[in-house]
Amino acid sequence: MSTENSSLNRAEGKKNLVKITKIIIVVGIILTSFFIIYEILNIEPDFVTLGVLNSEKKAENYPIDVNVGEEFTVFVSVGNNLATNFTFSVHVLTGDQKTFVSKTTGSNGTLKQKLSSITIQPGEEWISNAQRFSFYSAGENLMVIFELWKVENSKETFYDVVFLRLNVS
Repeated sequence: MSTENSSLNRAEGKKNLVKITKIIIVVGIILTSFFIIYEILNIEPDFVTLGVLNSEKKAENYPIDVNVGEEFTVFVSVGNNLATNFTFSVHVLTGDQKTFVSKTTGSNGTLKQKLSSITIQPGEEWISNAQRFSFYSAGENLMVIFELWKVENSKETFYDVVFLRLNVS
């Protein structure tokens, strides 16, 4: 009788092992499917970057304090992380403590230059030629402003803005 019980226990143990293995496989397939669907549906949003680079074309150590009449150089960069081409203009402006800057409408600074109708492809980054500035009067919190304008059908729409604040002595 003990051999019969032993055989029955082994058969029952094998059945349980098969059931547990099947459950683990099904749960693994469901989890794997969930992660695959999540990755497909969780697409990162498309975006465009606008930045200022120092004279060495690095995003660091910007000029903060300059002397009256001293020239300093920066570059503007625009990166296209959209799925389509991006055509834009960059408005280069200056301002003072009273200059208004908004992420939704731009600024009321004084337009100094306009870099017009540049098109970059998806995944591409554009870096401007050197933008040279000098201020001829002293002041605190003087500004150099770069506005990004999207160009579509020859019409410009405000897109983004970045700026540097400077103390000129």
